[in-house]
Amino acid sequence: MPTNLSDSQIKTAQNIAQYGQDHGFSKVQIDTALKTAFIESSLGVNRSNGIKGNTATGLYGYTDNTWKSSGNGGDKNNDNDQIQAFYNDMKKRTDDYNNLPESTRKTLSLDQYLYMMHHDGPHSKNYTDSSTGKQTWDKKQFTPPPSVYPPAPPKTETPPQSPSPDDAPPSSPPKTSDSDDGTDPQTADGSGDQTQTQQQQQTAAASSTDDTGDDTAYPPVDDSTARQLANVADLPPEGTPISQAFADITGDDSPIQFAAMGTALSQMSGDPPTPTLLGGDNPGALA
Repeated sequence: MPTNLSDSQIKTAQNIAQYGQDHGFSKVQIDTALKTAFIESSLGVNRSNGIKGNTATGLYGYTDNTWKSSGNGGDKNNDNDQIQAFYNDMKKRTDDYNNLPESTRKTLSLDQYLYMMHHDGPHSKNYTDSSTGKQTWDKKQFTPPPSVYPPAPPKTETPPQSPSPDDAPPSSPPKTSDSDDGTDPQTADGSGDQTQTQQQQQTAAASSTDDTGDDTAYPPVDDSTARQLANVADLPPEGTPISQAFADITGDDSPIQFAAMGTALSQMSGDPPTPTLLGGDNPGALA
C-alpha cells in the first residue's frame, strides 16, 4: 500500500518524478530517485543528519566531497540542483550496471545497485548482502502514492500536410499541331510534310467528275480492279462515251465504279485521271 506522505513530501516527490519524466528516465530510475530521497532526507524533511563533522546535507545527503564530483557547480542545499545531480549519477551508473557480469546482475537488481553506489560510494565493489547500502535499501519500505507521478504526456499526431507547389510533378507542355521550325511535330526531319502532301495527292487522285458533273471523291481503285480492266480483250470502239464503255466492260454504270475505272486506266497509262482520259478530242469518249 502507498506510503503516507505529507503535502510537502508529496510536492517534493512530484518534482522528482516530473524531472525524471521530462528527461526520459525509466520508471525504475524514477522510483529509485524517489525512494533514495525518502531514505536520505525523508523527501526533504530532514536535510541534515545532525552528526557532528558529517557534511552530508540536502535532499539526497551529498557530502562536500561527493558534491564536488556530482554537483556540477550547483548549490548543494538547493533541491533542484540535488535532483539534477542524482539523475546524472544514475545515468552513468546505469551504464556501469549493464557492463557487470551476467552472474552479478542475476543477484543484484538495478535499483539496488544505484543506491549502493550512492550510499557506499561509486568505487565500492561489494555487491553482496553484506553491503550496508544494499541492507538499507532492502530494509526500507517505500511505495509512492499515485498522485506523485505526473500524467503521461499526450501523444501528438502530426496532421497530414498538403504537398507544396515545389513537390508537384512538372506539367507537360501542351501539344501543338506545328513545331517551331515549321515541320510536322511527329517527324523531326520534316518528312511529315511530305507524307501529308502524298496523302492529299492520293485523295485528289481518288476524286473524279463524270459526265453528269459529279465531283464526289471516291476511294482509289485496288490492284484487283486494275487487273480486271487490263485483261479486257475487246474494248468498245473509239468514240464510245466513257459511261457506256464502262457499262459494256463491267456491266455496272454506277458513278463510284465509273470513277474507279477511270482511276484504274490512269494507273495503267500513267496519265492523270481527267474526264478526257478516254475521249481524246471528244471529252467523255473512249480513246
